[in-house]
Amino acid sequence: MTPNHPKERSGKWMNRAVLAAVIFVGFLTILAGKRPSTSAAARERLQRSQEAAAAFKHPFDDLVGKPAPVSVLQTIEGKRISLSGFSGSTVLFFFSLDYCPPCQAELPALRRVQEENPERVRIIGIARQLSGRGVSEAEFITRLQHMDAGFPIVLDDPVTDRQFGNIKVVPTSVYIDSSGTITRQALSQTYEELQKSLP
Repeated sequence: MTPNHPKERSGKWMNRAVLAAVIFVGFLTILAGKRPSTSAAARERLQRSQEAAAAFKHPFDDLVGKPAPVSVLQTIEGKRISLSGFSGSTVLFFFSLDYCPPCQAELPALRRVQEENPERVRIIGIARQLSGRGVSEAEFITRLQHMDAGFPIVLDDPVTDRQFGNIKVVPTSVYIDSSGTITRQALSQTYEELQKSLP
């Protein structure tokens, strides 16, 4: 058996190098083809971050000093409530999200404030369902009913949001005095902050 000629060996290595280069270029082409979608996802994440930052900068329209909405709301138990039924008390509307750790953390403080000040404040929860979680409205209502918040809860909708200042960030509280005027709007609060806000 005669050994391979040096030129033949060189040719084989050249073929292998060309093949490797072709594979490498093909790999780069595939990556380049995926880049637009990756950059599109990055642009989408950036846009969401910017929207969130803008929302925190202006979490709601300033309605302090303006008359409160006079619409009648329906609780998740089917009861109808209106501000006229709470004359003489401060009414606190608490806007929250179904999956929101700060909202859940504020609930015990709200419950305690309501229990300790039944004549001074009436709390009404406005629950917003997070889209895209695959939970039906019926399931959402059932979960809210089992939460035992200690105050009535109604479902949020775009109309309610607009009436209460286009709520963009939760948890948000809207205070209404006995004359039916919005006196305060606030983001996440502690028990002490809730207590200080009562007249």
